[in-house]
Amino acid sequence: MNCEKVSKASVCFPAIRFTEPGVYHYKIAEATPCCAIPCGSCECRRWKTDCREFRVVITVYEDCNGHLSWCVCYPDGCPEFVNRCC
Repeated sequence: MNCEKVSKASVCFPAIRFTEPGVYHYKIAEATPCCAIPCGSCECRRWKTDCREFRVVITVYEDCNGHLSWCVCYPDGCPEFVNRCC
């Protein structure tokens, strides 16, 4: 098993419908809790998942035509989860 291999994947989230201007705060994290898969207990359980959470701030505003628009900010930097082979 090559534990140095790096794989990049993208993630899609369900659409969120905003109906009012405002600042909305979210956190994203991996669905599998950190260390939920015990490392080294058997061949199929050799991964330690990333425990970090990343903040997402969405600012919704009304543009000059009265339509809602938005801006997305990642205060902690672009989210990137790193899982490690144990």
